[in-house]
Amino acid sequence: MSGGAVVLLVALGGAVGSLLRWGLEGWVEAWGGGHVGTLLVNVLGCLIMGVLLTWRRLRSVPVWAPPLLGTGVLGGFTTFSGYAVWARVVPSAERTSALVHLGLTPVLCLAALAAGALLAGRVLGIPVRPHHGIPTPPSHGGAP
Repeated sequence: MSGGAVVLLVALGGAVGSLLRWGLEGWVEAWGGGHVGTLLVNVLGCLIMGVLLTWRRLRSVPVWAPPLLGTGVLGGFTTFSGYAVWARVVPSAERTSALVHLGLTPVLCLAALAAGALLAGRVLGIPVRPHHGIPTPPSHGGAP
């Protein structure tokens, strides 16, 4: 695939991901969830990234999928800057909430990434090695 095609895929995916984030954050805020939308998009994005990484590792994926879906859609959907800015500008009355948000986001995102990887491994029928926690193809003999 040419470099120009990759740039277009990333740009298209980024536009779609950004619009999805904007819509989901707006929907959550309209339902009274405040800035929980930022937490939600980051956790959901990590869950989906876990699925995509496992899919890519264990199965043949189309060449367009990683730039479009990973870098593009999920890059536009998730937002570290939104997470950082929200914690900085939160009113002083909500400082405890901001600290909880700051602490929970990385923990939940890492857990969601692992959960997505495990989910994809189960769907693809790949056993999980307990010491790794990430689905890997079974070895076929030879040295470890």
